[in-house]
Amino acid sequence: MTKVKLFEKVIIKGQTGRQKKYVAKMDTGADRTAVDYSVAAAIRLGPIVGETKVNGERRPLVKATIKIKDKIYDKVICLANRAGKKNKILIGCDILKHFEVIPRLR
Repeated sequence: MTKVKLFEKVIIKGQTGRQKKYVAKMDTGADRTAVDYSVAAAIRLGPIVGETKVNGERRPLVKATIKIKDKIYDKVICLANRAGKKNKILIGCDILKHFEVIPRLR
């Protein structure tokens, strides 16, 4: 199983083909991967394919392609307001189930 650190470089791409590199936080407590609205706007993620509830808050769902450590995942991810947070992308267990997260790996 491939090892990842708590923070990893990822490439996220929308259905329009636009892509961008970010440092994402690996969040073993999150069921689903989430990205900030600013990321969605920058690479034109969409259209919205559904919605989910997280802590009582409704969040839109969109399709995206995420590359981590040369592995590519096509997933439905949720959009979240991460304004003011250092990491605009949280990688959840929907992707992390394919990795071993090592918080202190150098």
